[in-house]
Amino acid sequence: MVHKFKDDNKIGKRGEKIFSEYLKARGIRCEDVSDNKEYQSQDIDFLVESKTEPGKMVSFEIKNDTRIAGTGNMFFDTMSNVDYSTDGCFSKTKANVMAIVSESERSIYLVSSDFLKKFVDGNKEKLRFIPRVPGSNSCGYLIPVKMLGENVRVKKY
Repeated sequence: MVHKFKDDNKIGKRGEKIFSEYLKARGIRCEDVSDNKEYQSQDIDFLVESKTEPGKMVSFEIKNDTRIAGTGNMFFDTMSNVDYSTDGCFSKTKANVMAIVSESERSIYLVSSDFLKKFVDGNKEKLRFIPRVPGSNSCGYLIPVKMLGENVRVKKY
């Protein structure tokens, strides 16, 4: 299976739409900034109004993970392209929160980006590293969702 950007982008856009619709259905104000170059450079897809601090916007990076349901693992990409040593989204995102959509489970996994980065750094010896995802140029770690414990929240949509 060879990954093509156009196909991967369609999957990603579906995840962004699901996330946006989930928030809007709950009356949560959000702004899609995924096509804004300034935010793209920071790997931020959405700005969402804080529930605890009205007016404050929290940044989110959205991923649509098509395998999390079957494997129980979240993929933390350290490089999006190993041939060009391009940083992966999880490594470079400036978003406050990672939102991983699982369409087959109708779930959204929410985890602090800072926590996730520190978790991977502190647990590399316990995590499986994939040097090149089959059919892709990315590499990274598989994180068993169970290892994240209460640091990951799962929302059903």
